[in-house]
Amino acid sequence: MKTAIVLGSGIAGATASIALLQAGWQIKLYERATQLAPVGAALSIWPNAMQALDRLGLADKVRARGMPFTTMLVADRDERPIIAARKVDEEAVIITRAALQAVLIGSLPPDVLMLNCEATGVDVTDDQVRVTFADGQIARADILIDAGGIRSAASDASDVSYRGYGGVVAVSDEVPGVGLDGLAAEYWGWRERFGLFELPDRRRYWYYMRDQHVDAAPPSHDHISVRVADWTPALRHAVAATPANRLIPFSIHARSAPRRLGEGRLLRVGDAAHAMEPNLGQGACQAIEDAVALRAVARAYHPDEMLKAFERLRLKRVSAIVRRAAEGKYGAHGRLSTQWAMRTLIRLMPASVSDGLARSIQTMPTYHH
Repeated sequence: MKTAIVLGSGIAGATASIALLQAGWQIKLYERATQLAPVGAALSIWPNAMQALDRLGLADKVRARGMPFTTMLVADRDERPIIAARKVDEEAVIITRAALQAVLIGSLPPDVLMLNCEATGVDVTDDQVRVTFADGQIARADILIDAGGIRSAASDASDVSYRGYGGVVAVSDEVPGVGLDGLAAEYWGWRERFGLFELPDRRRYWYYMRDQHVDAAPPSHDHISVRVADWTPALRHAVAATPANRLIPFSIHARSAPRRLGEGRLLRVGDAAHAMEPNLGQGACQAIEDAVALRAVARAYHPDEMLKAFERLRLKRVSAIVRRAAEGKYGAHGRLSTQWAMRTLIRLMPASVSDGLARSIQTMPTYHH
């Protein structure tokens, strides 16, 4: 039986592990944390990722834990459309990161996950991979899947850079009044923006992003409450229903569009390969797509041939999406003249063009090996 080591038990690592098991491989999933605590806010699972989850047999579980959204909108702070409300062509879901992680880890056999295992060295040879851990343990396998995130110990961080903006994400308590009726919305100010999605139990997932220095303190709940005061009431209600200690700060770092997805018998997935800016909501979605492509090549190719096959399936698509995600910030961040020009261009773009671009990103490829 072919063997694999997977480093990192986040969305990318857990999904890749499921895919390799379905391909008939023996795997071990190593995680440096001592326990898997609920982390993060929520994730948008766009149609391409729901299609990928369906192929992995996981869509029903995700659907049961999440909230569907059916319409997407980008508007300015006065609610004038920038990208007019459009129906999402296929099923899409908002789910908390903790719930998605629970679905994925819960789909693995209990003996697969190894906690408190921090990788300190990786050696890739012509016929095997070897990983050394902080406690002196050494693991060997036919291939290594690097799912360690943007700062993975097994990847080069030299192309990771700060992109000039950050903020907070949050999940609110129950919000009184009417719901969002399936609307996923982003509202652009000048050098700041909000996003708003509905979760089960009348909660909201929302975020606030602004231009800021890399070392800036995160915006406080009081600051955001002041900033949101004259935006759409739905945003104000979500912020008001969120305890101050629920805000999760972030600053946006990303990789350049990848030219490779590994070396030899080391394959990279998720943020270890293509950490992107969040402007398309595709970070987790592309990690899930990676798993479906990985399963296809794991079934069909010798370990020596897997990387080239994986890159044929994935490299062009993820590189294009990384670049498109980087361009997406200019509608609300950076120079005001650039923001104005971007918004004007988007508003003048025919719906057939903008819908086609969205559809190309949000449709899962077939990934025939």
